[in-house]
Amino acid sequence: MTEASHGLSATARLSCVIRYGMLCPTGAYQFPAMRQLAITTGDAFILVYGVDDEASFEQVELLRDQIVAEKDGDDRTPIVIVGNKTDLGGERRRVDQPTAETTASIDWGTGYVEVYRA
Repeated sequence: MTEASHGLSATARLSCVIRYGMLCPTGAYQFPAMRQLAITTGDAFILVYGVDDEASFEQVELLRDQIVAEKDGDDRTPIVIVGNKTDLGGERRRVDQPTAETTASIDWGTGYVEVYRA
């Protein structure tokens, strides 16, 4: 699986800058040092998986665990789980929404949203 990491910054009205990393487990981890750097320097994280790929949801769990461990066990680090490709339809869906949202929100204490490809 390859991983896309986008070093983005968002500026809020209070003039604070939040560095967040968007980690997408879409293939083999070819650049673990870049992933480590994104985790170390990030203030918040967006983890994206495909609802048609159960393995990508499992990779999100591993990434979430790695983030929490890297942040010294601080499970208060802002993380949002994003289920992508909801436009593919129910027959191709492999990760159901209630299970994913419950796992993310209750078990992991993270935010959860689903989106579709534009």
